[in-house]
Amino acid sequence: MQLDKTRAIIIGILTLLPHVFGIFALLRVLSFILTFDINSTNISVPSISSLLFGSAFTWLLSMALIVFYLLHVYESKELDTEKKWLWSAVIVFAGYVSMPFYWWYKIWKPATAPVPVIEGESIVPPPEPPEEDERKGRVYEL
Repeated sequence: MQLDKTRAIIIGILTLLPHVFGIFALLRVLSFILTFDINSTNISVPSISSLLFGSAFTWLLSMALIVFYLLHVYESKELDTEKKWLWSAVIVFAGYVSMPFYWWYKIWKPATAPVPVIEGESIVPPPEPPEEDERKGRVYEL
């Protein structure tokens, strides 16, 4: 499955969204912990609806990305059977940690690789090595 550059960029952005939300959630929880005052009589519980919604969205997005990447691995013509099994295991067990690596090496690089165009040029093979008889009479100096 070969993706064009636009679709590769969209998949890349979707692949990075769980990481962005993870950083956002970590900062949100840390800010709550650091601003919590145990001696305060006016305790306001921060709204965690954004974290719950974001967590559910990230989970669904991660599952959809795992399905997409597994389908991409199995439909890939450039991977042999062992590498398909290896990438499948890495994507399933490492999840969204491994997805940016697969995206970079197997989706982005082929989408941006230049297509070689040879117009009127002939491919010249390398010169043949000398015959055995020609090599016997030579003296090699260092």
